[in-house]
Amino acid sequence: MRLMPNPSSSLFAFTVIFSVALAACGSESTSGTTLKDCNYASTYEAIQATIFEAKGCTASACHGEAALGGLDLRATASFDALVRQPSTVDPSIDRVFPGDQELSLLYLKLEAGTEGTDLGGLGQAMPIDSEPLSVDELAAMRLWMRAGAPSDSIVGGTLELLGCAGSFEPDPNKINPLPAPAPDEGVQFYAGGWDLDGEAEDEVCFASYYDFTDMVPPEYQVDCDEFGEGRKCFAFGRNELAQDGQSHHSIINVYTPESDPNGGDWGPWTCLGGERAGETCDPTASDACGERSQCTTPAVPPSPAWDTCSLQRTSVWAVASAARAETS
Repeated sequence: MRLMPNPSSSLFAFTVIFSVALAACGSESTSGTTLKDCNYASTYEAIQATIFEAKGCTASACHGEAALGGLDLRATASFDALVRQPSTVDPSIDRVFPGDQELSLLYLKLEAGTEGTDLGGLGQAMPIDSEPLSVDELAAMRLWMRAGAPSDSIVGGTLELLGCAGSFEPDPNKINPLPAPAPDEGVQFYAGGWDLDGEAEDEVCFASYYDFTDMVPPEYQVDCDEFGEGRKCFAFGRNELAQDGQSHHSIINVYTPESDPNGGDWGPWTCLGGERAGETCDPTASDACGERSQCTTPAVPPSPAWDTCSLQRTSVWAVASAARAETS
């Protein structure tokens, strides 16, 4: 989860188009033809072949060699050019926002072509000069984005929607963590992952320790004397949460009483998730457990004793309650 300290900003703003120079892109569509030989290793590989290439988007004069609007949709470049990449016109909207198609300019343009939705000032529907995506093709794009826009896995139901004969075993739905904000823009809470059996549900709580004393600029700090004399909170203008698609909820509580993380009241501290899962760690050490992991107390069922509070002056106790396998 990312918190962005900008009290005057609204949650999100979207007033952007790919480019007005997208005309004359497209070709005769092959939509509606059942693909008998679907040896695609991932949903994105199928999207590349059945949508971007089949509909002429990768033509040299379009989003091929010409890369109109700064967008190259050829197989070697398209994923990196789309996912979490801001428009060249306005960086406030991503071309593909993992987890939410409604925040993805690519989907909005494709949807306008298929469903006739109003783009307002977002430019032209896509593809241009080619048959729009079918309802099934658009649904496949939506499912891929909702699943976190993965590059190398099969999202359940997508290959069938893209015209492939037969059925395909989906890969586990694992969304990539949010990129951490720049130090002068915000802070990030990260919850490690734990094992969850197939067709099972779990809800656990665990504590992790954060010290933002030297990270939050003074202009975003506010007095919180209700939690103790001299204590500070910080204001933020928006937040982003990413968690796996099968997740149910994520709750962050903050423990405010004075307490030493290594003083015996908390622990044992071990790495939750990642290559060092289960190893002993120091909760006050930065990046103590490495990539896709966090130093936490044991993940246990929720307890009523873990109350909702606010920030300490010098540290943050993040007590996360979640029914998910991994979140960031």
